[in-house]
Amino acid sequence: MEYFENDNFVDLLEEKDKKCAEYASKYKKAKQDRENLLERIAILESDNKEMERQLTINKKHEEIETIFSKLSSLILSSNVDVTSALKHSEKEVINNLLGDSK
Repeated sequence: MEYFENDNFVDLLEEKDKKCAEYASKYKKAKQDRENLLERIAILESDNKEMERQLTINKKHEEIETIFSKLSSLILSSNVDVTSALKHSEKEVINNLLGDSK
């Protein structure tokens, strides 16, 4: 019991309790910060996937525009039957799209 009667010992215990509480508070904040960062990373990964998907769509649109531009040039520069040229172009577009998805 003599230790508990010693004011220095009691002060030491109170100081240790105070430091433990500070460390616990810092740990809790660091843990919350980590969780927030993990959530942010998940959001960024999702955004990245969506941007990649959109880029793929844009690339397909550009490919289709290129095909129809070539078709238009062909039609304008020759006496090609428009109906047969369109059917050929539709097949080319479908084949290109199916070929890219394989």
